[in-house]
Amino acid sequence: MTMKRKVSVIGLLLALLMILGACGGAEDKPNVGAAETPQPTAEPTQQPTGPGVAATGTPAVTKGKLIYTMDYDLGILDGSGESGWLVTSWLAKGYGTRYYAINPVTGQVVEGEEGAEVVLCANGLVRFVWKDADGNEVSADTVYFIDGEPKTFDLYAQIYGLDGVLKEERKILSWTQTSEDPYFTVVLPEMNKIISELGGGSIAGNELVLSVTDDNGDAVVLGLDGEELIRLAGVDASEVYAYSSSDGSFVSVYRPDSDQTEFYRF
Repeated sequence: MTMKRKVSVIGLLLALLMILGACGGAEDKPNVGAAETPQPTAEPTQQPTGPGVAATGTPAVTKGKLIYTMDYDLGILDGSGESGWLVTSWLAKGYGTRYYAINPVTGQVVEGEEGAEVVLCANGLVRFVWKDADGNEVSADTVYFIDGEPKTFDLYAQIYGLDGVLKEERKILSWTQTSEDPYFTVVLPEMNKIISELGGGSIAGNELVLSVTDDNGDAVVLGLDGEELIRLAGVDASEVYAYSSSDGSFVSVYRPDSDQTEFYRF
């Protein structure tokens, strides 16, 4: 190879390295001054689906907007169109029943369970959680049902802002197991003190049960005034369960054809 050709080849290689280096540098360069995206407190159980179309099953015809879908049978306990949060739980009841506070817009989810609920209040969310002597979270049924020697557990209130950010964790009581169920006599009064402090809310929920009627083989969800809200084509109305938040901003519909609950915004 001549000296001239060697110089040409070396020049070409240097040019390629400079191009590649420039591309890599642009990719690695930090985005200075960009706003940090707020992180949700927990990953949503399932990402929201598109408006008016269930994840599975026959599309619904509705005046509302389908904003979220979750597996299994759930019902709305409460919701606020102003804050954008709703609270839902499994339709079956008992210690261990799951509770979810969901913000469908941001994808934030705060989980609880019956006996240590998550409650939507006027000025925030509160998640109640039981912990053992080592500070580990335990399920509510572990606390309420004795297995062997009685143990002592502590109940904490984790207080979230309506932005979904945890602001405070506060120990509110200690309980040493006995044969008695302490929920209504000991636990609930302490929970309600925190709820009142946050502007009020209801562990029992403020849900409204909506009528579901059959119309030529379609399940039709009716509002409190009898107006049609949602029509599920070809779905057995006797197996559909529908609930509304007290302000009417959210409706949950459990669909047996897909074994899913759909959440609509009105």
